[in-house]
Amino acid sequence: MAYDEIHRMYASLDITNYALWTRRHDDSYNQIMLMADQADQLEQSFESSSRSHRLHCTYCDEQGHISRDCPNGGYFNQICRNFSGGYCSDPCQREEITSASAAARTLLPPSAPMKPPLAGTVARNTPLRPEAFQRHLRLHPDRRFVQQLLQAITHRTDIGFQGPERPRFSKNAISAFSHATSLLVTIASEVSKGRCQGPSKSVPFPNFVCNPIGAVPKKNGDVRIILDLSQPTRDSVNSHIDKDDFSLSFPTVDQAVFILNRLGNGAFMAKFDIQSAFRLIPVRKLDHHLLGFKFDNFYYYDTVLSMGCRSSPFWFC
Repeated sequence: MAYDEIHRMYASLDITNYALWTRRHDDSYNQIMLMADQADQLEQSFESSSRSHRLHCTYCDEQGHISRDCPNGGYFNQICRNFSGGYCSDPCQREEITSASAAARTLLPPSAPMKPPLAGTVARNTPLRPEAFQRHLRLHPDRRFVQQLLQAITHRTDIGFQGPERPRFSKNAISAFSHATSLLVTIASEVSKGRCQGPSKSVPFPNFVCNPIGAVPKKNGDVRIILDLSQPTRDSVNSHIDKDDFSLSFPTVDQAVFILNRLGNGAFMAKFDIQSAFRLIPVRKLDHHLLGFKFDNFYYYDTVLSMGCRSSPFWFC
């Protein structure tokens, strides 16, 4: 029976008391909500059980999971063994990926111990010129904003991490292996520009956070590296960055139209895109260990804002 029906029944017991129609009958309401919660839990349990029975792993031929999540190895271990020179099948099903990636690896510098930058040093991995910003913003009304911006460009940004310091290791996305060759080329390019440190055979920091990476194809044939700082769930880098501290609102179309109307005839509207936007903003050395990843059995870490960090849009905009 729905709450509305129960409420009407109780209220009609005393038709002279109009207040009964305006008050919630707490006992009935709580009972209805409890029943609804129990029904939802039962439905979710059924869906989870049904889904688990439908899943089938082609690697170990067991039910309840897929090859990507196979505890016996599966998709990731097959590819990792290929990339490390081992064998998973004969003939190798991913020989073209392995061979192409070996060629792409020649673009990377030799593996060596990575030395973090010294504290207090000025950022050198960005084309942004603090003196130019200071000159052009000398009349800006918000001096606090100007100082924050100059500080970020000159001495690097704080991504806002407030979580426990401990190592974390997560699996890479399938897209990273699907575009392995292009990804290695992109990583080599980022390393050459000083925006990424590596490669290293050993973990570069005691509390190194090895985040999953993915690859998103771009129109020009290259790939964009996405560092997924939202994994593992509930204990990721992003989960320990306060949303309120880095909230952001963008201008609306209505605001743009209002400005055009105010300027009158002859006004023009322009749109432009900044290449490697987030990658222009350096990150302070205390946060470098939070921006790590592993690919092709080598460790790397970003020294600039990552695509996938919760605070990146705030610092860039």
